[in-house]
Amino acid sequence: MLQAAGRPNYPINPLAGARLSIGSGGEVIVSDCDVVKQVWDEQSAWSQTANKLEHEIHRSRLAALVLTVAAAICGTTSATVGTDQTAGRWLAATTGHFAGHVRLAVSDPRGG
Repeated sequence: MLQAAGRPNYPINPLAGARLSIGSGGEVIVSDCDVVKQVWDEQSAWSQTANKLEHEIHRSRLAALVLTVAAAICGTTSATVGTDQTAGRWLAATTGHFAGHVRLAVSDPRGG
């Protein structure tokens, strides 16, 4: 087998030992081929990882939206009530709490 520098040691003909046949629509069907199975498995793993990451992005964006709306409601209510009253001060503190957590909701837990 030939091997390129830094590449896996694949045979020159990766389809060696595979059975090729022609389907009813004229397509080539490859069966019993380890390389095709390996490539399919790797693509499946990439696809599943991409789906998980996409779900995480959607979830963090929704959390950021909810926190931003909650902060806006608390901030507006605090300004309406006035910070000279206890309820206004609590609402102002809650506004800061919600606004501060927006950054945590959209940050990557893996440090990226």
